[in-house]
Amino acid sequence: MIPLTHCSNCGQKVPLTLSVRIHSCPLCKIVLDRDENTAINIL
Repeated sequence: MIPLTHCSNCGQKVPLTLSVRIHSCPLCKIVLDRDENTAINIL
């Protein structure tokens, strides 16, 4: 099972591995630190 995260900008589901520290959305092209993206999603 591949963990997924949601893009905080557009909501697209993006595959995530723990070794990757950068969130990069293929749909809207936003690039954020993985923790920053998660924090925005929590808010």
